[in-house]
Amino acid sequence: MVGFDRRRFLTATASAAILSSITGSAMARDPAKETADAPVSGWEYLTAPSSLYENSLRVDDGYLLVGGSDVPDEFGTQGLATKLAQTGELEWEETYRSTPQQEAREMEPPTGPIPEDWLTLPLETGDGFLLVGWTYFDGAAVYVTRIYDVDEDGAVQSEQSLGELEDASAFSYLRDGIETEDGFLCCGAESPGIMLGSAGWLVELEGDGSVAGFTRYPATERDLETTSRSDVFNAIAPASDGYVVAGSYEPDSEAPPRGWVLGIGDDLNERWDDRFALEEDEPTLVYDVVQSDVENYDFLVVGVSGAVDRFGRSALRNPEGTGDGFVAAYTDDGTQQWLETLEDTPLFCAQLTPSGVVAGGARNGNGWVGTLDRTDFQADQSSVVGSLSRGHDGGVVAAGRRVDGEQPAAWARTVSVLGEDKPPKEPPKDETIEYLDCQRVRVVGDYTDVILNITFDPGDGQVGTISEPVGGVDGERRIDAVAEFGLDPDNTVLASVELFTTEEPATPGLGDEVVINPDLEACLQEQLGHLDIDSGE
Repeated sequence: MVGFDRRRFLTATASAAILSSITGSAMARDPAKETADAPVSGWEYLTAPSSLYENSLRVDDGYLLVGGSDVPDEFGTQGLATKLAQTGELEWEETYRSTPQQEAREMEPPTGPIPEDWLTLPLETGDGFLLVGWTYFDGAAVYVTRIYDVDEDGAVQSEQSLGELEDASAFSYLRDGIETEDGFLCCGAESPGIMLGSAGWLVELEGDGSVAGFTRYPATERDLETTSRSDVFNAIAPASDGYVVAGSYEPDSEAPPRGWVLGIGDDLNERWDDRFALEEDEPTLVYDVVQSDVENYDFLVVGVSGAVDRFGRSALRNPEGTGDGFVAAYTDDGTQQWLETLEDTPLFCAQLTPSGVVAGGARNGNGWVGTLDRTDFQADQSSVVGSLSRGHDGGVVAAGRRVDGEQPAAWARTVSVLGEDKPPKEPPKDETIEYLDCQRVRVVGDYTDVILNITFDPGDGQVGTISEPVGGVDGERRIDAVAEFGLDPDNTVLASVELFTTEEPATPGLGDEVVINPDLEACLQEQLGHLDIDSGE
């Protein structure tokens, strides 16, 4: 287990360690090494109000987007699937109501709540798709996994529920999946019944959607039938010797969810387990995991701190994206190499592009795609990017929801990733001190400690200063003055850093080198121009 210390955002060593330069594979193959299709012009697609997309899939001739929508003029929800061409033109769009929902609507007079349906995951088969989702039974208050086998035009060939699996799935849903040699491996949550504890769940599917096997992974040793704590897997990715799954767990009945990342072997046995919380009294939720081939770590996870999980009807009713985002890097043995946060930028997805990994979510309430130090796209109105898939032109397709008033509409668009035509960055060599902006610095080298010299506005009309050590650097580290000391990003300037190479305690003025921010004067004017820096009054 790796604890989280807000004073430590350790980055990987001797590599292009910022998220924008990560090269790896989110699936078993490496799309960065594939030849891109012929470029297509940018496009945007918006469907009817009171709908949203949960997930997306790139296919040979376009994209398949899935989610859900309200049933027009009636209470309830239905699954939604949209097939778009590479150019963004609509090929087909279908809604899906399960057999239980259809039968309930046909009953006269109605005898109870109408079951609701939703889609969470598209999987491509040899002759069409598997559309994975759930049916919600309001009377029993349970979700039950449902799978539709559809042809290439979206027509249902067969439908099955996982609610009848022996000794499992009285309550279940699946949220992500990958293709395997034998079919598909999907992940989600499963519980033996209503209002009982749930465990992370892996389900092996055949190509026709039939279940080949399933495994329950409770985060804590307990009888699920005597607790109500919730464990869930939200994402899965292949690893060198198995898989990595990620989500959240509740340590006890009074505590909020915490981030949860597991290494699973090819035999589906647990190899390692890591858990973390950014704030002890706030939820920490991991939403996606992406494989990487960067030298110092093997995959990344992204997620949200400070906001509750919403999906299905709850996301329709509360469509905004809130909370802070985070990115964490791991090695194949489960060691968390570094973790960084993005304030007011909840992250729900990540995707490899030919120029590196990008993440998607929302920034200040508007849909956003970018990296730790770069914005590739930010919408001009309330929206959320909930899924990313590789674009046929080398960029990405972002899917999620756009909000007009208080009502979301399923939304997708292309996003050009900056630097697509640029060669990947070379790993940093020797020693480098690079100021990224007025508050952040990238330090490359081997140092026993680093002192930050900070000027800030403490709010009393005076000029505040901090000269404190923040730990060493072993190869490369990105240091954020605001995050290290919990300062206001609008009133803080990192003036200089002092570097130490001896084992003696770091003392201001006794370091080996002091590197001043080259933009110090401009930063002081921009951030602290309202103060008299010279007199301190």
